[in-house]
Amino acid sequence: MTPHLRLYFGKHASRRCVECMSDTTAVLTSSEGDTTARISYRPSRSTVNLGLAALVDQSVFSLGNFASTVIVGKFAGDTELGIYALAMATVYLATAFQRALVAAPYTVQVQRLTGERRSERRGSALVQVLIVTTILCLLVATLRAVGLVQLGDFRVSALLLVALTASWGLRDFWRRILFADLRFGEALALDGLVVGAQLSLLAYYTSNQLLSATTALQAVIWPSAISSLAFFLFRRRQFRISATRLSSDFRASWRYGRWSTLTEGIFAGQELAIQALLAASSSFATTGVYAACMSIVKLTNPLVYAIGNLVGPRTAQTLHQEGPRKLATGVNRVAWFVAASMAAYLVVVFVAGGLMMEMLYGSAYADKHWLLVILSLAAAFTALGMAPAKGISAMEKPQLNLIANATGFAVVIVAAWLSFPAYGVYGVATSILAGAAICCLCKWVLFRAFLVRYPRASEGV
Repeated sequence: MTPHLRLYFGKHASRRCVECMSDTTAVLTSSEGDTTARISYRPSRSTVNLGLAALVDQSVFSLGNFASTVIVGKFAGDTELGIYALAMATVYLATAFQRALVAAPYTVQVQRLTGERRSERRGSALVQVLIVTTILCLLVATLRAVGLVQLGDFRVSALLLVALTASWGLRDFWRRILFADLRFGEALALDGLVVGAQLSLLAYYTSNQLLSATTALQAVIWPSAISSLAFFLFRRRQFRISATRLSSDFRASWRYGRWSTLTEGIFAGQELAIQALLAASSSFATTGVYAACMSIVKLTNPLVYAIGNLVGPRTAQTLHQEGPRKLATGVNRVAWFVAASMAAYLVVVFVAGGLMMEMLYGSAYADKHWLLVILSLAAAFTALGMAPAKGISAMEKPQLNLIANATGFAVVIVAAWLSFPAYGVYGVATSILAGAAICCLCKWVLFRAFLVRYPRASEGV
């Protein structure tokens, strides 16, 4: 539980005069409910402990995805891995839209709210996510019926894709709710249970020779669905649905989310477009090779995503409480830490990338060393762009992230389409690298340009 600091001044003071705004700030309110002062106090948990909890949670989450990919590729074959990867990429795209429309605005905007109003904002987010998830499920079913059905051996049914979209999306939502409140320990406990159940189901299917892309997706669906149901059941009192607040909260989410939706959609849509291009132009086996390399690239996800999960709420808090100068300092520190971490990873991949591929997927993948190196360099540029992207989000200028991601996406799609016939999957990987580098540069330029224009009246409050 987050501690509350309560102060009383005189007999006319409001009994709710001070409420906890976050782990670092309390807000003094008058009897009319107006904010009259902001008081900082030492947090109950240090930033280091929060960062460690975020890292462990993201490690568990990424381990589940990584281990699932390896198990399917090793015991079911390239084709089944390609089908599994394409289905998951479709769901990642749908979840990205949901996150951008609901979770991203919530994470930034809830930092300014306290007490009952915070619960109402959380309840509004729940209503929003249920509506968005329903719409996305219908869109995914339609996509399966009119689009993906033409991609050769893609055998995943529309019903399975809908179940996967709903369960994965709701799981992502409760994770974002906990992240916004900096409750990484609780997220770790739930993610640990989900990953344990998912890997146990995969082990069962493998031992009984039942493993396929379809059964692997079922192993993802059931734990995610059950954990989501349990979360909302036990947390139902923290979601206050106010009919008078729904409309205004919807508008606030839309003002922010319309831009971040396109941004997240472009980011996730690139992965789906690349895998669809490989599957349509070559084979699902080629898609499987690409997915195998990306599974090793995603070994950096625990660190990068953990930093992002922590930095997202923290940057919003820093900007509102300490001003843009402190925000710039924090973004720079995060960028240097990410750069050092990714440099260490790149050294490992450069030296032992081929050996890693062979150990995980067999001797047939040993010659994919340079493909892995190229994709890893692209991941490094993407990670370096995370810090300014979070700073831009904190300033509530998501359209700037859209500009950067759209530029990078255009480079990737055009270059991949032109290079694939001559250079195959290596041409696609090089296109991804070029797009990631340009996108990273755009984010830094835009962050610096608009930071100097941000109002500084709140500094020192």
